[in-house]
Amino acid sequence: LREGDFRLEVLELITQDEVGKATARLQDLQGEDASPVWDFMLGKLYSGKEDFEGAAREYFKAVNKFPSYRRAWQELGFAQMRVGKFEPAAEAFVEVISLGGGDPSTYGALGIAHFQAGDFASAESAFRLVIMMDPREARWKQALAESLGRQNKYADSINLIDGLIAKDRDNADLWKLQAYAYANIGGAEMAADVGAISADHLNFTQAAGARALAQAGVIGRPHATGPQTG
Repeated sequence: LREGDFRLEVLELITQDEVGKATARLQDLQGEDASPVWDFMLGKLYSGKEDFEGAAREYFKAVNKFPSYRRAWQELGFAQMRVGKFEPAAEAFVEVISLGGGDPSTYGALGIAHFQAGDFASAESAFRLVIMMDPREARWKQALAESLGRQNKYADSINLIDGLIAKDRDNADLWKLQAYAYANIGGAEMAADVGAISADHLNFTQAAGARALAQAGVIGRPHATGPQTG
């Protein structure tokens, strides 16, 4: 049988919900000199079972055999993200981009991986690139604002969040980001106002919002959110 026939055999088992048999068949087909397709397909099966450690292991086998296997690099990155291995995930997404896969979702994933790894400058760069490619997607602008804030670029973060709030006043996360930014630049009055607006407009109480206002020195004010001191 040729590779295509084996692939059809495995796919038929999967469509029949015989995942265990499909897994065993792929394991039979694997080997150092075997096609990386079997490693990739097995990785997809593990991902489907939310065994992301196992999936990453199989995707890694595939890219070791065929370093230009772009889909395997991409899936490897996503699997590593799911298990908290953010630096290796970022490296995998860089490989995807180097192989011609520089679409918005890949740059966005790269930004998230950098952010979670604590590399906020690289996250900022990735989010700026994805915003140029997909300027109407607000989540990338919010992610950029968070990256700017983590680098103490609060004025830039505030300017960006202002525009996002104007279009989405019901987004609680945006109000909290704004309150944090104002608190960190010492704008106590404005931080309190933002906190009051978020509480009144959204009718919610957040401990995180209270901490932001406490940092600005306004926790005891009547319009501050969260528990009062004293």
